[in-house]
Amino acid sequence: MIERQTDIQRRLWMQRFLRASAASFALPAAATLLTGGGCMEMPVGQGVADLIYGSNGYSNGQFQKPRAIAIDQNQEIYIVDLTGRIQVFNTDGKYQRHWNTPATANGRPTGLAVGRDGVIWVADTHYFQALAYTPTGELLQDRSVFGVAGIEAGEFGMLTEVAEDAAGRLYISEYGENDRIQVFSPQGEYLYQIGSHGTDEAQFMRPQATAFDDQGQLWVADSGNGRLQVFKVGDDSAELVKIVGEKGHDAGQMRFPYDLFFDEDQNVFVCEFGNHRVQQALAYTPTGELLQDRSVFGVAGIEAGEFGMLTEVAEDAAGRLYISEYGENDRIQVFSPQGEYLYQIGSHGTDEAQFMRPQATAFDDQGQLWVADSGNGRLQVFKVGDDSAELVKIVGEKGHDAGQMRFPYDLFFDEDQNVFVCEFGNHRVQKLAPDGTPLWLWSSPQAGPASLYQPWGCVIDAKKRLHILDSYHHRVYRVQS
Repeated sequence: MIERQTDIQRRLWMQRFLRASAASFALPAAATLLTGGGCMEMPVGQGVADLIYGSNGYSNGQFQKPRAIAIDQNQEIYIVDLTGRIQVFNTDGKYQRHWNTPATANGRPTGLAVGRDGVIWVADTHYFQALAYTPTGELLQDRSVFGVAGIEAGEFGMLTEVAEDAAGRLYISEYGENDRIQVFSPQGEYLYQIGSHGTDEAQFMRPQATAFDDQGQLWVADSGNGRLQVFKVGDDSAELVKIVGEKGHDAGQMRFPYDLFFDEDQNVFVCEFGNHRVQQALAYTPTGELLQDRSVFGVAGIEAGEFGMLTEVAEDAAGRLYISEYGENDRIQVFSPQGEYLYQIGSHGTDEAQFMRPQATAFDDQGQLWVADSGNGRLQVFKVGDDSAELVKIVGEKGHDAGQMRFPYDLFFDEDQNVFVCEFGNHRVQKLAPDGTPLWLWSSPQAGPASLYQPWGCVIDAKKRLHILDSYHHRVYRVQS
């Protein structure tokens, strides 16, 4: 990671690393205010997309497949595209300024973030460097970390992550010929190296993710070795404190741990890419004790406690876990707070209480579980308990009209318990009342090249406007609800 943030913020940042599509359309370069269209006639209210900014091109305010977006505390929006150019806009979509990374022939930056002190960090993977800029685009030589391909100190393989500790030291993980973590001062000066390629203690096989606990210890997801390694870090060296886990399939063992984060009690949760692409959530105390009563273990299969392709994990007010999956199993399995299997909601199919890829889940203020049943184009709502769940209602059906859906992929509630549904298939967002009545629908101002298509990311400004990054059409929408 580029900035020292909470683990949730890190995930939000990672979600802004957008995959661009391979199509191009010509649009006007200037920001365009919309005075009509884009919203279907609805029973109550109307959503407004009052601005589109950006288009396909190379001029100021235009994009070539924008890849990442970030917003700073001054409400300025930073966007990097495949030209290696970072453009800055205000929340009215007005182009402010831009700068370019030093070179792009070998590849373009893939990450962009705002640092803890307002520094703009650019992960320049193909040039083996982490670039620090002021918001005006001045390269901070004393903060950036420059490297070249190699195995010596200060040289890099393929960078996987950048972490920053409380003292401002940078921890840059890499793999390839080098499986190690190099540590740099806040000024970008090389300090020392943690680890090397191998399977012994304090060695790594692709250090994939890092996180600091509240004691300032560095936890490393040593993915190829199926374990976590924990280090006490200092100004000139790091000391191995403990190793947690080993390769395997059983409880306490791991296969390809790809991510880790801490909860408020400093238990660490480990995401394993693992066996047959099954992810397992493991919980540990800060001393490395496996919390059997908090973890959920699984293997590929269709029986109780076995998993297909996991899509989401939700937790209710009682601490029960709801794990959604698809594949041979289109269902939601429910586990106790201790990780014990309780029961199953749904199965593969199109009938009531059946699913076709349950993609997202959310709880309303009554504790009811709402499920985005994406393949069936609907939401299903359940009253959940300790040993069973009861279907309360079905909201929506397959289609394109208001109240109908195509591949609902996400949902969330506002403070009035209205539910917002993001539809991948219809390229729009709907707002529904708690009883399912359509209130508001925003798609796009017109069909064709100017339409919103497969949005991949957004930021929210202080006025609660969404800035939606449309990588397919090389632009950004600002949506006022």
